Amino acid sequence: MFQRSLLALAATSALFMFGANALACSTIIIGKDVSKTGTTIVGHNEDNGGRVIAQQYWVPAQTHKAGEMIKFEEKAAPIPQVEKTLGFYWTQTFDPKGASFSDGFVNEKGVTIVSNACSQIFPENKEEVKDGGIGYGIRRIMAERATSARDAIKIATELLAKYGYFSNGRTYTIADPNEVWQLAIHQGNKWVARRVKDNEVVYIPNNFMMNKVDVTDKDNVMVSPGLVEKAIKDGKYKPAVEGQWTDFNFREAYQPAKLRDAHYNFSRNQIAWKKITGKTFNSADEFPYSVVA
Repeated sequence: MFQRSLLALAATSALFMFGANALACSTIIIGKDVSKTGTTIVGHNEDNGGRVIAQQYWVPAQTHKAGEMIKFEEKAAPIPQVEKTLGFYWTQTFDPKGASFSDGFVNEKGVTIVSNACSQIFPENKEEVKDGGIGYGIRRIMAERATSARDAIKIATELLAKYGYFSNGRTYTIADPNEVWQLAIHQGNKWVARRVKDNEVVYIPNNFMMNKVDVTDKDNVMVSPGLVEKAIKDGKYKPAVEGQWTDFNFREAYQPAKLRDAHYNFSRNQIAWKKITGKTFNSADEFPYSVVA
């Protein structure tokens, strides 16, 4: 039944989004314990609207010169390159106005990287970045260097700590055959990373979805310094038990509800979770972040 539901979800979501909203990326994640293959599964579509070209390349492993710097966007910070980078498959979206935040990667270690834009964050939470910060480069560098999904999280969060993220908000899905992590980034150096459990299914449209994040689970959850403390200070998070951050709601604390309520996000969420769970959710606050299959 679960397999049939996933097939129905893929078909229904594709048809719905084609007719209703062209700017509508979606990602579904299936943990390895509920995957028929016994490995993780990530499904992602990158809908940018209009007539665009998506080309795929193989970029071989490379050795770089000492002191080499990389700079992916004109305004971004220059970043030191490592001596050796991995080979990777690269899906690039060409668009007249540019689409650097739409590229996807799968490297030779099996690390897969896709993303969902999650903009319209609370403006008062935005932070300054250093030397222009990092944007597109964070996904490219993960693809070039990461040997696992967990390693990619370490690479990304070190870059965020050093440079900051200049884009508004985004959730990256990073997978290898055994683990899937999601990294939700708020402009500056605010982020939360969570490992998708092996028996979970996750669906995400273009808004932050993480709720009830157990910050005390150090093996499977990581947060940027001061993230939870600021949410508590601002009155946007009140722990059920004082001092125990087991129910941190990132999506409420760092993004206005209007984005979850927006038709193009609400409708996709409703359709997807109906297919996955058999239940109809009529409020954006009711949508789960994940379910146990």
